[in-house]
Amino acid sequence: ARTGTVLLGLRPAGEGGVRVVSRNQLSQVAAVGLSPRVNLSLALALGAAEAQVELGGLRVSRLDVKTGASRTMIRFSRPNAIRCQQALFSAGAAEVSIGGLGNSRCDEIEFEGGIGKVTLDFGGVWSSSSRAKITMAVGELTLRLPRNAGVRIRMDKYLSSFEPAGLVRRGQTYDSRNYAEAERRLDLDLTTAVGGVNVEWVGDQRESGEAEKRGGN
Repeated sequence: ARTGTVLLGLRPAGEGGVRVVSRNQLSQVAAVGLSPRVNLSLALALGAAEAQVELGGLRVSRLDVKTGASRTMIRFSRPNAIRCQQALFSAGAAEVSIGGLGNSRCDEIEFEGGIGKVTLDFGGVWSSSSRAKITMAVGELTLRLPRNAGVRIRMDKYLSSFEPAGLVRRGQTYDSRNYAEAERRLDLDLTTAVGGVNVEWVGDQRESGEAEKRGGN
């Protein structure tokens, strides 16, 4: 209580192991609910698991998510109740979908991916500008970009395909046509090695949610 810190999870006791004698023992589920009335600095470490993380409507000030060999879906279905300073995502050999990043209200977003399939949906209610740094080693990356914000992408790619649908190349950047006059902007620094980058566009909150459901299916 003195530090305002809570640690939830599993840790090994001594050097003991786990013996699995039936498939039923593999079916283990943890359901964790968090209060929407307190400010949260969240650090999530997800191992070999299938995870669904709903952060919509909470009061998230900072976020740090690490995933291993997992299938993970993270969403901000409703706007964050407070400004978020930074959101960090790190994925190993994983399938990751992050939806409603426009609702996160994070000033800075960073994603680092190893091998896998990744969808980053920046749809939602944009109340201010944001910067994002994305690094993808090997795999397929889908960017769902907001029509209601100006978008600029600075890209460094090697053996990667990129289809800049709806973006105009201006020197070293790819800009949306409304970037110069937009009140709110999303600036992306994108680095990819081997794979492909796909661009899709999402509009209001409802449309972003529908696109996310299609992606999840």
